[in-house]
Amino acid sequence: MINIHKLKEDHSHLYAEELFGGLEKELYKQKGFISQYKEPKENDRKSRIEELISTSALINNFDLIDTKINDIASLFNNINFEYTAPLEYEFNEILKTSDLSNFPLLSSINEILTSADESEKIKDKLKSILAKGIYKSVSQSKKTNAGEAGKHILKTFFKLIGFDNYSSEFRSGTGSATDFVIPKNSRSIADIEILIAVQISSNDRTRMVKSELRDSCRKYIFSCNGLNPVKKSIKDIGTDILKDLKEKHIHYVGYKFDIEKENYRILNSLDELDELNAKHQKKINELKSRKDYLNEYSCSFEDFARYLKDRTDLWL
Repeated sequence: MINIHKLKEDHSHLYAEELFGGLEKELYKQKGFISQYKEPKENDRKSRIEELISTSALINNFDLIDTKINDIASLFNNINFEYTAPLEYEFNEILKTSDLSNFPLLSSINEILTSADESEKIKDKLKSILAKGIYKSVSQSKKTNAGEAGKHILKTFFKLIGFDNYSSEFRSGTGSATDFVIPKNSRSIADIEILIAVQISSNDRTRMVKSELRDSCRKYIFSCNGLNPVKKSIKDIGTDILKDLKEKHIHYVGYKFDIEKENYRILNSLDELDELNAKHQKKINELKSRKDYLNEYSCSFEDFARYLKDRTDLWL
């Protein structure tokens, strides 16, 4: 199955790539090894997440909501990490204890890796090929889990503030589904008061049915930027994107301390620039544009919670 002699050649990269192509098929096909490993664990992962959402206790003091959401985001991240970490860090051990009868290439690789007769150089090459395949799988899983986590965080936010007048994955016509709409009994665009697209971080997609939005709808991005598990912050959103959001009257809901940090950075940067210096004008204009958007269209989780609760009676 594996040509050891080709792997021993000085220029074995082409053969390694050929092996990787075969490995991809065994790892990622519909009933591939990754699916075989993950499927029995997936229900448990989802159950733990749903339990975390359902057991989140009502918060009466909205001053604490941003901190609470940050803590919840870390818990979701820890749950997801528990299920991806073994693939990422213990894959060779997983191979040793798995049924590889339907995966001849993986079986051959495992035999070589566990053989006392094969050279460490050959084993290292095979481990590198495996690592490349597993990295691709883990990266995709992390992206998928992160997208789901954003929605889980918003559902938990609603649970924490005692708000249930929403529905998810609203679709009208042929456009993309909008993540969340308010009120929950909306049957058409005409019924919608608020549209919310969840954004896990930075410049990730801001999915909305833009072609169908009415001016009378309030449009929000619920962002996880700045939360502990998220590597990006609002600072990483391009100024052109913020301008576009402002032109479309799309509000930004985010972590209070991330928004405050960005406002502080902008003000400090403006203080350091000379408005009379022509070389500084482009930067000054960009910073002012960011400041204007944040002042007019951004709000913290706490602010958003208060806004929804104040309007609850209108949607009954």
